[in-house]
Amino acid sequence: MEILNTYIIPVIVVACLLLGFIVKKWIKDVDNRWIPTIVCVVGIGLSVWMNWPSVTLANVVSGALSGLASTGLHQMFTKWLDGGENVLPPDKPEPEIDTESFMHPYEHREESGLLDE
Repeated sequence: MEILNTYIIPVIVVACLLLGFIVKKWIKDVDNRWIPTIVCVVGIGLSVWMNWPSVTLANVVSGALSGLASTGLHQMFTKWLDGGENVLPPDKPEPEIDTESFMHPYEHREESGLLDE
C-alpha cells in the first residue's frame, strides 16, 4: 500500500478521470483504446508541471501511474454502477458454417487429374 501513497497523486487522478470522461463522451473521433495513453501522458505532464524545478524519474512515474489509475477507477465505478454485471457485450452466437460447400483437399486434386497415375 505504500506504493499507492508514494506514487499516486489524487489531484492528477481526478483531473485525468475527468479528461478521460470528456474524451470518451464528447470527442467521437478518438477511439476508446487511446484514452489510457492520453491520460497517462497528461498525468506525466501534470506531475512534471507540479514539480517543475526538480523533474525526476519518480515524478514521471507518479504522473504515469496516477493517469493510469484514473482508467482503473473509471472501470471500477462503471462496474459498480452496473450492479457488478459484466460490462462487455453478451456473447454472440457462433455463425453457422455450411460444411457442404467445403471440399476436401484431395477432392480438388482428383477432379483436376493431378492424382492420375
